[in-house]
Amino acid sequence: MKISSEFKIGFWAIVTLVTLYLGINFLKGKQTFRQGQFFYLVCDKVDGLAISSHVKLHGLKVGMVRSLDYDEKTDHVVVTLNVYDKSLRIPKDSRVSIQTELLGTANVILEMGDSTAYYQNWDTIYAPAAAPGLMEKADPIITSVEALMPKVDTLITGINVLVNESKLHESLLDINTLTTHLNTTVNELNRLLHKDVPAVMSNVKDATANLDTLSVQLKEAEVQQIIANANRTLSEANEMLQKMQSPDSSVGKLLNTTELHDQLSQTVADIDSLINDIKENPKRYIHIKVF
Repeated sequence: MKISSEFKIGFWAIVTLVTLYLGINFLKGKQTFRQGQFFYLVCDKVDGLAISSHVKLHGLKVGMVRSLDYDEKTDHVVVTLNVYDKSLRIPKDSRVSIQTELLGTANVILEMGDSTAYYQNWDTIYAPAAAPGLMEKADPIITSVEALMPKVDTLITGINVLVNESKLHESLLDINTLTTHLNTTVNELNRLLHKDVPAVMSNVKDATANLDTLSVQLKEAEVQQIIANANRTLSEANEMLQKMQSPDSSVGKLLNTTELHDQLSQTVADIDSLINDIKENPKRYIHIKVF
């Protein structure tokens, strides 16, 4: 069976249109083959809200805005919301608000409540006043920045005057000179640390080693010799004392007996008697002849 050219052209045209439709819906964020649940949101105003704006729950995208319609009877805007997950149940005390982002776009923010009664598909939700967006929160900051700008201008003017002051240039030159001198000093210190200090430390180490050797020698030689001599001297002195205390030695006899004392006392008494006799009878001992 031969397919005609007209059929091929028509077939590819339909495929192109379907692909184009699906692509446009995909770029808009629409879920073509996934319908989910639909709800009507009645608002006083929808600043920044547009078709394909996100429906967010805890920051997560759970749906999108399908349409925006104005109701002349109630003077409200009716927003059609498409929630992708059919199993997502929204309590009736939930809070649904519109929040403006920093760039001016808006999203529908869903905050779950605690009620056991839930909205059903195509139910109407009445939204409170729009929640303050990032731009409204940024207004106090912008006001503070605007009040700060004159002070910043004054500060910049003062800095310009200070920079153009001649004394500042002189101070910078002095600082530059001081930095040069400091660099020279640091270089000299580095040279000293790398050349002279190691030599001095080497000499100190040698002297310390010599002192250690000398201490070891004194400890091993002279001190031991002195101790040996002292021990020998004490031994000899002890031996001498023992001999002196012995009753058989001459010194021992002198120390331990009274015979020598008695003899000396008798000798002294005899001498004293002789002297007295000479005084009384000098002619008996001294003969004087006169020629």
